[in-house]
Amino acid sequence: GFGPATVPVAWPGFLQAAVVAVGALALAAVGAIRALRSSAVPAEWDRATTWLVAVAALAAAALQLRQWADPLPFAPPTAPLREHMAGLSAPLWSAIAIGGLFALVARPASLVGRGLAAAGALGLALLHLQPVGWIGRSLVPAVAALTGFDPAHTGGPPVAHLAGATAALLSTALALGVLAYLALPRLHRRPLALVAGLALAFPVVAWPLRAGIDTGGSALHVAGCVGAVACSLALLAGWRRGGFWRAVSPRAEWVAVGVIVASYAVLKVNGLRYSTTDESLYFLAARQWANGLVPYRDFFFSHPPLHIAVPAGLYAVFGFHFLIGKVLSAAAALGAAVAVWRIARRWLGIWPGVATLALDLFAAEVLLASTNLTGVNLTACWMAWGLWAALSGRFFLAGLLLGGAASTGFYAIGMLLTLGGLALLAPLPAAKRAGESLVSRLARHPTVLLGVGFLAVWGSLAGFFWVLAGDAYVDAVYAYHFAKKAKVEGFVALDEGPHAIVANFFTMLASRDFAVTLYHHAALFWLALWAPVAALVLRQLGRWAPAPRAGTLPEPWWRFAVNVRAWWREPDRGGALLIAWVCVGALVVEFAQFKERYDFYWALVLPVVCVAAAGSLAALGTCVLAAVHALPPPGTPPIQLPPVDPAAQAPTLRLVAWTSVALVAVLLWVPISMAANHTAYPSEFDPGAGEVGPGEVLRFDWTSPPGPPWLADVTQAVFWQDFRVRGSLESGVHHYLWSKKRWFSTADEIARYLAAHLAPDETVTGASDYTPLLALLANRRMAGNQVDTNSKVFSTGAVSREAFWDRACADKLKAIVVAPQSYFAPQTIGQRATAAKHFQRAALFQDPLLKHWKALDIEVWLRRSQAPCRYEGRRGGDRSLDD
Repeated sequence: GFGPATVPVAWPGFLQAAVVAVGALALAAVGAIRALRSSAVPAEWDRATTWLVAVAALAAAALQLRQWADPLPFAPPTAPLREHMAGLSAPLWSAIAIGGLFALVARPASLVGRGLAAAGALGLALLHLQPVGWIGRSLVPAVAALTGFDPAHTGGPPVAHLAGATAALLSTALALGVLAYLALPRLHRRPLALVAGLALAFPVVAWPLRAGIDTGGSALHVAGCVGAVACSLALLAGWRRGGFWRAVSPRAEWVAVGVIVASYAVLKVNGLRYSTTDESLYFLAARQWANGLVPYRDFFFSHPPLHIAVPAGLYAVFGFHFLIGKVLSAAAALGAAVAVWRIARRWLGIWPGVATLALDLFAAEVLLASTNLTGVNLTACWMAWGLWAALSGRFFLAGLLLGGAASTGFYAIGMLLTLGGLALLAPLPAAKRAGESLVSRLARHPTVLLGVGFLAVWGSLAGFFWVLAGDAYVDAVYAYHFAKKAKVEGFVALDEGPHAIVANFFTMLASRDFAVTLYHHAALFWLALWAPVAALVLRQLGRWAPAPRAGTLPEPWWRFAVNVRAWWREPDRGGALLIAWVCVGALVVEFAQFKERYDFYWALVLPVVCVAAAGSLAALGTCVLAAVHALPPPGTPPIQLPPVDPAAQAPTLRLVAWTSVALVAVLLWVPISMAANHTAYPSEFDPGAGEVGPGEVLRFDWTSPPGPPWLADVTQAVFWQDFRVRGSLESGVHHYLWSKKRWFSTADEIARYLAAHLAPDETVTGASDYTPLLALLANRRMAGNQVDTNSKVFSTGAVSREAFWDRACADKLKAIVVAPQSYFAPQTIGQRATAAKHFQRAALFQDPLLKHWKALDIEVWLRRSQAPCRYEGRRGGDRSLDD
C-alpha cells in the first residue's frame, strides 16, 4: 500500500546514478578543455564526445531498468517520476534515445539516428519535465524529486525550499551551460545550451538540497535522465529550419504508422470478450434482420438503419459470429483514424499526420468505445471521411458520406450543418463554358452538392423505411428520443427559445459527464482550443510558404482569420485547420443540447479534435525549431551561414519569448485534467474513501486476452500496470485495459443453462445488457421479438408495458434474466405483478469478472407452470416503471 514512509534507494541504483552524473560532468569538462585550448569550435564531428554522451545515456537507462525489478510499485522520492501520464515506460524511452545516439556514432549524418534520439528525448522529457497529477496535486517530477517534496504531504512544498532550488539551478546553469555549449561541436545552439546546463546543474545542486534525506540518489537519477534529454535535443539542433518536416522519408512514415496500428491492434485484442453493454441487442437486431425480420416493422429498434445494416449484411453472408461485430467496431474506429490522418498529413505535414493517428487511436474514449458495437464508431468513420471529402473539394461525396453518418447515428447532423454553413461562404464555382447561367453555377455550389448528396442517402433510407414501417419508423428513431426525460441537471428545452442553446452549453461545461471526458482528454481539448492561433502562427512563420497570386499582395493574417472563403481556397495554408476547429466547436455545442449524454458519444468528435490538436503541436514544433535556429552558433565561419537580414533579427527575442510562453501553456492541461478529476470523481479525494483515502494503491488482476500467448505477453510487458493510486491521473491506455479486464465470464454457462431448460420454440426476455447475448449463445429467440428491453423503452411509452407482456406471454415466454440496473433488476422484479405471479427464481450465477473486487449476481427466473400468462398490472396506467 501507499504511505508517507520513506523507502531507501538501493546502493546499486545510487552508484548507477553517480555514473550518470560523472558522465554529464565529463561532458562539461570537454567543453572547458576546448575553451582553454582554442577559441574556435571544430567543424568536424567529434566521435569521442558522442561516445561520452552515449555512455552517460546508457547509465541513465541502466538506472531506469532497475525499476522493472523493483518489487514496490514506486518509492516516494521518485514517485512523481512514474510513467503513468505517457503510458510508456522510462526504460523504453531511454532505449530509443540510446539507439539514436549510437546510430549517430556510427553514421553522424543519419536521419534515422536523429529521429530516434528525438523520440527518446521527447519521451524522457514527458516523464521528468512534464507536470503530473499526483494525489490531487499538479507538480513537475524533476523539481519535486530535487526539492524532496513528498506529494502525500498535505502542507505542500516549502516555498523557500522551492525558490532556493530554482535559483540554485538557474545560476549553476549559466556557468555549466557555457561549457556544454562548447562541448558539442557543430551541434550547439544557445537555447539548448541553457537546457544542457540546467541538466548538468542537477547533480551539483542536489546534495545541498537533499541534505539530511536518506534517499539523495533520486536527484542524481533525475540528473541522468534530464541529461539524456538535453544531449539528445542538442543532436537534433543540426536540422535546418523546416527540415524537421521534410527530413523523414515516406518509408519511415509508414514504419511509424505500422507501429501505431499494430499497437492499437494488440490493445484491441484485450477487448474481444463478452460485455454487458447495449452491443448485445445490436448483435441480436442485426441477426434478426439477416434472418428476414425487418426493423421497425417486425421489431422495435431505436436507431437509424445503417447502425445494424453493416453487421446484418456480414451475418447474412458469413453467419452470426460474436467476433464479427467486435472486429467491425474496432475497424470502424481505425477507419476514422485513417481519415483524420490523411487530413492532417495532406494539410499539415507528415509528422502532424502521424501524431493525429496516434492521438486518436490511443485516446481513452476511442479505445473504450471501439470495443463495443454501439454504432458510434461507424458514425465517426463516415463523419471523418465526409470531412476529408469536403476539404478535398468533393462536396457531393461528402454529402453521401454524411448521409451515411446520419443514417447510422443522427447526432452526426451537427457536422453536416457546420460544413453546410461554412460552404455557403465558399467561392462560387467558375463557369465551365462561356455563357453558363447563374442558376447552373449555383447548382454546382458546394452547399447544393453537399445537400443533394446527403438527401440521396439519408432521404432514400428514411423514405424507404417510412413506407415499409409507417409511423413506427418515425416513432422509434426520432419521437422516442425526444420523449426521454432530461438526464442532465439544469437542461433547458430547446423550444423555450434560442437562449436554451447557450444555457445548455454552459450547463454541460459544469456537468459531471463532461468532467469525465475532460479528465481523460484534457490535453487533446486544450491543444485543440489553440488551433486558430496555431494556424495563424504557422502561416506567419512560413510553414506553408503562402505564395500570393500574380499582381496581388499577401493577405494579412488578421483578414485570413475571418475570411471563410479563403479557408476553402487555401486549405493547405491554414484553412483546413480552421475548418476542423469550427467543426469541433459546433459538435461540442450540439452535444450540449442532448437530454442525456454518455461517455462513448465523445468518440464522435475526438477524431476531429485530434486534427486540431496536431495542428497546435505542429505550430509549437515549428516555433521551437525557429527559436533554436534563430541565433547563429559562435565559432562558425560566416560562409556556412545563410545571409542574415537585419530586419529579420528584431523578432528573434519575441519569437523565443512566444515559444517559451507556448511551452508553458501546453503544460496547463495537467491542472485542467486534475480539476476535472476533482469534479468527476470527488470520492477519490475523500479522506474516508477506502482504507487510506487519497494515495491508496488499488490493485488489478491480470487476465490473459484471447489469442496467441505472445500477444498477451506483449500487452503485459509494454502496456499493463497492475495498480493505480487513488487521486492521481492515469493514462487512458491503462484505464482501457483495466476496464477490459472486466467481462461477462459466465455468459457461456448461463447460455447452456437456458438451452437445457428451454425448448427450441420457447423464448426468453430480461435485462437488456445481458439477455440478447444469452439468447444468441443459447440459440433462442427473445419473446415477442422485443430485442430492446431498456427501461426507457417502457418509461417513454415507446412500447407500453401491457403490450410487451401480452406479446411476450403469447410467444411462449419461459425464462427471464434478472440483473442489476435494468427494468428486470433483482430489487424490483418481485414488484412486477406479471413476473411475481407466473415466474420464480430458478438459478443464481455469480460472475467474478464483471466488476472489480466483487462478484455480480445474475438470476434466471422460469415459468411456474404451463398456465396461460398475460399482463397482470394496471392497464392504461401512467408511464411509471411500477406495475
